[in-house]
Formats: sequence, structure tokens, C-alpha cells
Amino acid sequence: MTKRKLIVEAAKGWLGTKFHHEARIKGHGVDCLQLIIAAYQEAGLLPENIDDDVYHYAHDAHLHDSKEQYIEALETHGWSRVDTPSAGDVALFKVGRRYSHGVIVIDYPLGIHAYIGRGVCYTDMVQDAELSGREVTFFSMGEI
Repeated sequence: MTKRKLIVEAAKGWLGTKFHHEARIKGHGVDCLQLIIAAYQEAGLLPENIDDDVYHYAHDAHLHDSKEQYIEALETHGWSRVDTPSAGDVALFKVGRRYSHGVIVIDYPLGIHAYIGRGVCYTDMVQDAELSGREVTFFSMGEI
């Protein structure tokens, strides 16, 4: 199985997990950043000790702060921007004052994300009322 498929399959394993800010416990709680970390760890692309490097973020920081912490975190750990997403890549949406919501791409525009009030679920990034019309940028981790 390719690394891209491993990422997507790992994300699917989290479907139904409730949304919980800064949590990463399968079946119990996870947020969008922690879901991405978990899927990439399960695919063998991120180290288990990454928690030492993950920034902490207030649940409403995107409403008050313009610092692009999410983008910085992705770039620090090997992701780079791409124009066209592939399976396993990350779609990052601008919510509030900064890019603050990540989705794992399955086959664009289909993705999996952890969303407040819905938990980990599938999304059509073009049709989803919470995502449609928002600025989006895509990131890929090297040659996966």
C-alpha cells in the first residue's frame, strides 16, 4: 500500500471520533490538527515523539491572532505547498484571521476532518457549508 493510501486509511480509522480540542485519543476525542498528526504517525511519516514540537493553541486563537501557526507547523515538519492536492495531502482553510482548519484529502474535493459539533467525518470541501467559499491552500509531505 502506498504512503498516501496509508494516510487515508489511517484517517478513516478515526471516523466517528468526537471533536475535542487538542485531544488525540481514537474513539474518544480529536481535533483537526491532531487527526492529521495521528494519520501521518500511523502511516509512519511522523515520529511518535512529535508532541514535544506541537504548538499549543487556544480554541479561539484564529479569531484573535493572525500568526500562521498551523502553516508554520506543517512546514517545520516537512510539508510544502502544492497547487493540486492528491490523496493524503492536507487542505488548510482560512477560518477567522488565519489558516486554522485542516482536512486530509481523499480525492479532492472529498476529505476527512475533525469538525466541532460533527467529530471526524467525511466532507465535500466544495459543498460543505462550513468550508465552501473559504480561502484554501494545499500541503503535501515531500515524495509520499
